Amino acid sequence: MATDLGYVSDKVKRALDRSDVLVLEANHDIELLRMGRYPWNTKRRILGDMGHLSNNSAGDALSELLTGDTKRTYLAHLSLDHNMMDLAKMTVRDTMEDRGCFFKDSEFKLCDTYYDRSTPWDELRSKK
Repeated sequence: MATDLGYVSDKVKRALDRSDVLVLEANHDIELLRMGRYPWNTKRRILGDMGHLSNNSAGDALSELLTGDTKRTYLAHLSLDHNMMDLAKMTVRDTMEDRGCFFKDSEFKLCDTYYDRSTPWDELRSKK
């Protein structure tokens, strides 16, 4: 599980390496944040190294972290004001593909999370 990162350091990458399931922050769409109502000092903090991962940054990180072991990633900590689940999933997937990381839904899933209710947590079943 990795949220409130700002950026994904090598130490975080090592900790998440070869995970079956990831919960990874995809907090904001950069343009929605830039155009949003937050004061500039708040936007600067969110965009900085001590802030939150953008959808693009989450996609960059996943393109490096994704292995055959990783079955699902739950995109978490989405901003209510500066993101939407469908936008986050599309941007993460597009960013991964731009970096040469392609996958089939049967091999790996990007999963929704919710701010107002529990997220269903499916049990991983090993293939025999």
